[in-house]
Amino acid sequence: MLRCPAVAALLCLATFSSTGGAESSSRRFTDEEVLQSQRPFSQAWRKRFNSGDAAYCGGQYVEDASMLVRLGPASSVAKSYAQLEPISTLHGRIEITQFWTKAIGTLGLKELCNEYAGNVVHGDKGVYAPNDIALDDDTVVSAGKLAFGGSASGLYTQTWVRKGGIWQFRSDMLVIEQADTAQLEAAARQKSPSATAALRGAGDVAGATAGKEGSTPIDAEAAADRAAKKEAEERLPETQRPENLLVAQQQAAKAQAVLEAASMVKQQQNNDLVEKREEESKEVEKEKEKKSAGVRPSEWSRRRHETRRREERS
Repeated sequence: MLRCPAVAALLCLATFSSTGGAESSSRRFTDEEVLQSQRPFSQAWRKRFNSGDAAYCGGQYVEDASMLVRLGPASSVAKSYAQLEPISTLHGRIEITQFWTKAIGTLGLKELCNEYAGNVVHGDKGVYAPNDIALDDDTVVSAGKLAFGGSASGLYTQTWVRKGGIWQFRSDMLVIEQADTAQLEAAARQKSPSATAALRGAGDVAGATAGKEGSTPIDAEAAADRAAKKEAEERLPETQRPENLLVAQQQAAKAQAVLEAASMVKQQQNNDLVEKREEESKEVEKEKEKKSAGVRPSEWSRRRHETRRREERS
């Protein structure tokens, strides 16, 4: 029997949407055999989640998976520290992996499988035990309650599909119903000191301008973004800072202009040399014609021939 109406509703919705309301016509395995095959993958996911392996957690979704996230009372902390929206519909493995990266790495969500308040969190028994159903040989829907230690708790429903013997998420819905914002914020501050500094800087700016005539409230989020950007720039090596990059770009542009000018001069010199040789060749041909006609070579031609002979001897 399902433990709460909300879980039952989620499970029924996922079941109907996955099957289209039709029963499977042929089965190779019993329901229990299908659930036993899938269960180790859920347990492995929870274990890797608690170890902080966000890449693994996101990688266990199929390429075109979808995930709905409602952060509820945890929204303010999630937005301020991890830039997570209160309600998100995520499409694809990349977006889902990014969500878990922020949830684990920035918000510090953990303890999905530990003892909490006398119950096993998302384990095999107690109030957090999953409610699983095999829709067919290769599809399992799981729904129930969950808790991340004492920081947050809520509901989930997941659709798992099997391909080539591997079970992965096809869809996932996470709804946070209760949250200890103080504990979440403390974890976020510890996980993300840069975000903490950014928020502190935004608060300082807001406090400095509050009460001034004609002033308007400062957007704390925008101020936090500016503070975080400034901090990130200050951590860059000297040569990579924006102001130095601009100087380097200007110097590179000047050097490029000099090279282009030198190249143009060289090209012009080459063109002049080609034209000079063509003129000399024409003069030589004219002298040959005169000589064959019995005309005495000009003084210029005679000197030119002498110069060439000296050059050839040297």
